[in-house]
Order: sequence, then C-alpha cells, then structure tokens
Amino acid sequence: MDDAEKYVVRRNIMVEMMLAKMGTVRRLDDAALAEYRAALADEDTRRRVLLPFGPAAMPAKGRSRDPWDPPGIMDGYATWLAASKVPKLLLHARPGMLIGPATARRIGREFANTTLVDVGRGRHFLAEDQPAAIGRAIATFAASHARTR
Repeated sequence: MDDAEKYVVRRNIMVEMMLAKMGTVRRLDDAALAEYRAALADEDTRRRVLLPFGPAAMPAKGRSRDPWDPPGIMDGYATWLAASKVPKLLLHARPGMLIGPATARRIGREFANTTLVDVGRGRHFLAEDQPAAIGRAIATFAASHARTR
C-alpha cells in the first residue's frame, strides 16, 4: 500500500485533515463535515479521489507516478490557456493555499483574457469560505461576457 492509499483511502485525510483542519479559514461545523463524510463514506468511493488527478498523481522528483502523466496534461492545459482568447475567470483568496494573490497575479499576466477576482479570506475550499463572493463574481463575469457576444 502506498502513502496515497494509506492516507486518502484508509484515513480519509481529504475530509479529516485537508477540509476540516487546513483547507478553510473558517471552522466547519459538525453538520457540514458530516455531509462530506457521508459523500466519501467508504474506501471504494475515497479511492476515486486518487484518479486521475488526485494526490497519487502528483510528481515525485519531477516525474509523474501515473502513466497518464497528469502533470504533462496540466502543462498542456497551461499552454492552451496562455494563448487562448476564451474569457477566463480566476477566483483566488487570501492567504490562499495553492493559488494565493501573488500566484493569481502571475497567472493573470500569463494567461490571455483572464479576469482575476479576490473573493476575500480563504484557503483551498473557497466555496466553504466565500460562497456569496463567488456567486457575485461568477454572475458579474457571466453578465459582462454575455453583453459582448
């Protein structure tokens, strides 16, 4: 059993650690955590979190451990996003987790036609920290691009 299987499948760290303790700035109450636990109630369901872009696919020393090469696929997406004129919306928060304000600014410079919106305080699971701000940002973005068509 590898570490991803041990932690994600057996110990359910995506809920018990990432969501409950690290992924939000607000503390999720027991009722909210119960809903997430119910959605990932058994090991077979949690195993799906690993495929194909989950924690097990992340690179080890620059190489993917997954034959589908998720980092390579993500690099391809980044190349397309950088050149595409398709309108893009990037929501980010402070302090952020994977994408904080500095990374968001870099993405805004590198990806053509990208609108950046700081939704306020949050880490990784922004919908848990800033649901109203996210809704407003999406509605504003959609409305502004509906008029330009």
